[in-house]
Amino acid sequence: QVVDLKSVAEPAARAARQGLLAARDGGAKKAGWRRAAEALPQAPGVIQLNLLDRSNIVWFVNTERLPANTLLEAFLLLPDDRELPLEPWRLSEALPAGTTLELPQIRVFGDFWPEGLVTFAMIVTVDRRETQAAADFPVNAKRGYEAVMNMVPRIDSALQSLSDRNIYMTLRGSFRGETPRLVIEDVVVPPSAMRSSEREIVVNLSAVRGLDLSGLQDSLVTIGQGGWSDTFIFRYVPPAAGGFNTAADLQ
Repeated sequence: QVVDLKSVAEPAARAARQGLLAARDGGAKKAGWRRAAEALPQAPGVIQLNLLDRSNIVWFVNTERLPANTLLEAFLLLPDDRELPLEPWRLSEALPAGTTLELPQIRVFGDFWPEGLVTFAMIVTVDRRETQAAADFPVNAKRGYEAVMNMVPRIDSALQSLSDRNIYMTLRGSFRGETPRLVIEDVVVPPSAMRSSEREIVVNLSAVRGLDLSGLQDSLVTIGQGGWSDTFIFRYVPPAAGGFNTAADLQ
């Protein structure tokens, strides 16, 4: 299921939200951003960047069922600290896990765009409890060493292996240690199929319902921890037919 959330809010409905965001590195990233101790917790979803398309396509994918009356507030933060809020959406009915919510698509960043990070963010409010999901990417700029080290979570590489007929994907990088929110495209990976540390996350792909393990494919893998998301392109290579388990085999 795909839902369009691209409409910009009317001026009277706009309210600054960037002061709610937790800094990605746990410190004061921008004036008014919250430090880790005050941060909003991770939302039940991730911000996914389509790295397979240069048109800067961005989605929010929820990783668990959102009940009716949930409030979704999406917005963009530009490098010059301007904020562009979108129309808030209050759910009239429950939203199943794995729903893709389309955010604004900026096809071309011209020379007149300010240099720096563009941030897409979503505040999810359930029963008056606010949570966040956010992701950023540089425009007309590059991340240096210190900026990269502050990217937590950050996926540096992905490896595939086969053990006891189960197919594993190992993500290596910089993580927070707790079990993440993780989606492969719009397929939600259950916590039971993962084990995580600060340096790697191991996913049993054979235990994930809805994954097609039959053929070669490049997939977007997105992780969410501490209110921030990171996306990586994972190339899946199928083992020999009949030589691996699927979710149906592990029931």
